[in-house]
Amino acid sequence: MSILDRNSSRRRPRNGEPANERRRACRTRAVIHDVVLGFERDGTREELPVYLEDVSMGGCRAKSPRVPPVRPGETIWFGLPGSQPAERIKGILVDARKPFLRECSIRIKFLTALPYATFKHLAYGPLDFKPKEVKRRECETDQFWR
Repeated sequence: MSILDRNSSRRRPRNGEPANERRRACRTRAVIHDVVLGFERDGTREELPVYLEDVSMGGCRAKSPRVPPVRPGETIWFGLPGSQPAERIKGILVDARKPFLRECSIRIKFLTALPYATFKHLAYGPLDFKPKEVKRRECETDQFWR
């Protein structure tokens, strides 16, 4: 049996992963899954539609059938489909891994915080709904019931 050292309970990084790259913010599962990643390739801007899995104010994780042609540490833009390039959030590609016969998992760290309105739209969906009117029995709507 070996004696555990003081730092053995901490997560050890895998090969090629920076030691200090951990999720510092709580990630929220996305309700709106269709987003677009933009990048520059040979002087032209290209877009890659991806499936958003989770999002936070500081970053996100998405899935795509294709691997983006951007290396980790390079600039990438995150935005909603149909949005103008000026409205997109600039970020850095943290990691893009494609397991055999599965989709590529893409992690992005935003350089500026995601606007709260965009985060709320991605995390909770469109909030323009009204609560349903519950149909109650006549005895429950009586003023003496309460």
